[in-house]
Amino acid sequence: MKKIGIPHSHETGWSIENQGSTQITNFIVNLPQQTNIIILAPILPGQKGEHKKELLNYAKLGYEKFKINGEYYDFDNIPEIDKNKKMKFN
Repeated sequence: MKKIGIPHSHETGWSIENQGSTQITNFIVNLPQQTNIIILAPILPGQKGEHKKELLNYAKLGYEKFKINGEYYDFDNIPEIDKNKKMKFN
């Protein structure tokens, strides 16, 4: 099966391509100083529980924000989390 066209970002217009870790690192290193970036990674994928202890540990490691089910939060404003509901933490 052949693919049609080249995918592009609807926000920037840049073409979307596979990149290796070296390419990504070089791109980030070459950004202007004081540029803010967001790097997301699943930290507690689909687990039930409040996880306040784990979140506070990330704050101690120097992280500034986290994301739960698509919404961003500061570590000094951790929302109430239903311990019986599965959540997606980044």
